[in-house]
Amino acid sequence: MNQNQLLAVEVFFEQIRAKKPLDDAYAGFSIEMKQMLKELLVKYKRELRDLDLSGLDLSGANLERARLNRSNLNRINLAGTNLREANLSGANLNRANLARANLGGAVLYNAFLNGAKLSGADLQGAFLSESSFTEADLSGASLKGVQLTGGILIRACLPEADLSGADLKDLDLHEAKLPHANLSGADLHGAIFMRADLPGANLSGADLTRANFIQANLSGVDLRGANLSRANLLGAILEGADLSGANLSGAIYESMMPIGQ
Repeated sequence: MNQNQLLAVEVFFEQIRAKKPLDDAYAGFSIEMKQMLKELLVKYKRELRDLDLSGLDLSGANLERARLNRSNLNRINLAGTNLREANLSGANLNRANLARANLGGAVLYNAFLNGAKLSGADLQGAFLSESSFTEADLSGASLKGVQLTGGILIRACLPEADLSGADLKDLDLHEAKLPHANLSGADLHGAIFMRADLPGANLSGADLTRANFIQANLSGVDLRGANLSRANLLGAILEGADLSGANLSGAIYESMMPIGQ
């Protein structure tokens, strides 16, 4: 890297830190220049809150415990990045690439991840309450034990995702895709599954009190021992579902209800 390139990276980095509007210089950076900028951002990872990092490539970086709260991370590439226990509260991660990222124990309270790619990401134990994942891709992601109360996953894709034991009270999963997802033992009190697609999902032992399953596809779903008291199952497809030991007191459903297999 020559002296002019080095200076260009340093100037761009200072623009970021000074919260000045970014120009289009990054698009013309060489691979070496982008790597240098990445290293600078990793070095100052505890000082990245309220900054504009939109569109940057930080894939594979070590941002463990980074402070990125309220930052603009729109369209950022964080694929394979270590964000364990990072603070991303209030951050704009719309259309960000977080595929295979490690977000274990991270804080994403009231964050925006609409249209984000999180396939294969590890979010175990993360705090995600009040966050929005509308149309996000969470295929095969691990959300085991997360807190996502009051969150929005409208039209999100979660095939084979693991949400077992998670706190998902009042979660909006309207028209979400959850084939073969694991929600066993999850707290889904008041959750909305209206027109959601859950074929083959595992909801055994889940708390589904007052959950809304209107016109949802629950074919082949495991609901053994689930609490469906006061749940609304009108128009739901329950072909092949197993409701052995489920609590249906006060639930609203069609006259024909499969009880077990």
